Amino acid sequence: MAAAGLWGVIAALKPTPMKNTSSQTTAAASRRAFLKNAVLGAAALAGTPAATGILAAAPAAKSKGTPTKIILAQLPVKTEHLRDFYAIGKKVVEATRKEPGNISYDLYRGASTPETRKKGFIPFLMVEFWRDQNAINAHNASAHFKDFFAAYEPIASGKPEVTTYDIVPPKAG
Repeated sequence: MAAAGLWGVIAALKPTPMKNTSSQTTAAASRRAFLKNAVLGAAALAGTPAATGILAAAPAAKSKGTPTKIILAQLPVKTEHLRDFYAIGKKVVEATRKEPGNISYDLYRGASTPETRKKGFIPFLMVEFWRDQNAINAHNASAHFKDFFAAYEPIASGKPEVTTYDIVPPKAG
């Protein structure tokens, strides 16, 4: 999928309401804005190897299909556990990319800022493109996904924030 094509996809994103969410706060709205900007940045990297992604792949020569869903998962990690996170991140990324309904699954490390250093964490972002909701459901039920979150929980610096987007197809004509 070329960068121009991804920009069209990103422009058509529509958030999917999540179940069991608490009332929206200003901080939560800011984090969601960060995630949207992060996927825009990831889209800008499409078509070239993503040098800033720690586990980002060069685009596949052959498309795995057309995505209908995008998931952005912000994962804060305690600074002292970065090596542990890289190890579990690599496992889940490699296994997930082999799933038939996965189009793309990349992990990015956020910038270390004075605020994140003071709070002792590094932000990571998982950018996921999926064929459909059934593919996401199968992924969430997989052993590698469950193993990842079991290992992530003790090294997390807060709860992950996950937002799912539906890709709205462009109008014909």
